[in-house]
Amino acid sequence: MDSARCLNATPSCNSACVPTAICTSPLVVVAAEPQALDGVAAAVTALAAARPSVTDARLDLVAAPDIDAALALAQAYAPEHLELACEGAAAAARRLTSPGCIFVGHRAAVAFGDYAAGSNHILPTGGAGRFTGPVGPGTFRRRISRVAIDARAAASLAPTVDVIARAEGFPVHGESALARADRDAPDRGEQSS
Repeated sequence: MDSARCLNATPSCNSACVPTAICTSPLVVVAAEPQALDGVAAAVTALAAARPSVTDARLDLVAAPDIDAALALAQAYAPEHLELACEGAAAAARRLTSPGCIFVGHRAAVAFGDYAAGSNHILPTGGAGRFTGPVGPGTFRRRISRVAIDARAAASLAPTVDVIARAEGFPVHGESALARADRDAPDRGEQSS
């Protein structure tokens, strides 16, 4: 068996079995057991006759040497949905940080997450899970960082800040930190209310 093969490639997708953002809802099945991939291929072929929509999405079947390689692929691909239907699925799920939503165990179909389980239906696509999560209330909240530095902290940090700022080509930043490190200058505005 080849390490990757395509079934039902749509005209908008290339047939080289490389996941791309060009495809609409590409499906990727990764397994360490070739017979599992053969079973998926047979099931898709059988379903396609009765349900033509089965062939609408691109399907890539990828043989992985082991579960670690399969999880590494899932982490790098950052899928919108990831179903983990393997032994130790709960432990495997804890190793992943990039999928939009992880469905743990062979009973946890994506449809449950989309319509009933309460997980978010607005998930990052196109690999965006590498840097963002699902849309939620926190998405619409304005976050502000606040920094308060007292005289002792300024005196301690200023020399290091000066070195880093100068290394980055911002000597005035370094000078501004050193100026604030003057222990004889009175504190103004640092008191919290």
